[in-house]
Amino acid sequence: MTTILVEQWINFSRLGQIRFFHRFHKTLSVVSNLTLVIITGKSLHKIKTERVEALRLILLLSLLLWRLVERDLNLYVKNTGNLLPGWDKRMTKSPTAFMMTTKFLNVLVITAGKQRQLAKPLNDIQLQYIKALGISPKCFSEP
Repeated sequence: MTTILVEQWINFSRLGQIRFFHRFHKTLSVVSNLTLVIITGKSLHKIKTERVEALRLILLLSLLLWRLVERDLNLYVKNTGNLLPGWDKRMTKSPTAFMMTTKFLNVLVITAGKQRQLAKPLNDIQLQYIKALGISPKCFSEP
């Protein structure tokens, strides 16, 4: 049985998440093959098989993009010898895509009509990652 489970944990502690999952475990085991079950609060929703296939494709493409980002970051470090900022403000020779995404959490793009601009300028760490990926900093403000 293939079941894809998308979980939306809203204000649950770790222990609450475990209890919540066990509460619906028996219900989930009855779900038919290739059914997507979305748990939101206390409700269960089934989604058509065609949509499951579309979501699988989206997941596959996002994982491929994730891996491509990691590959480009590692090639940049290998080819240039420049280390990138990692965890705990230490430089790393093997940056990950997750490491990079944590550096961009506070980026806010303000849109007014067709104009876009950053709420505050990118910091040095963000600029290093953008340079490593070969992207222009203008990518946030120009469509």
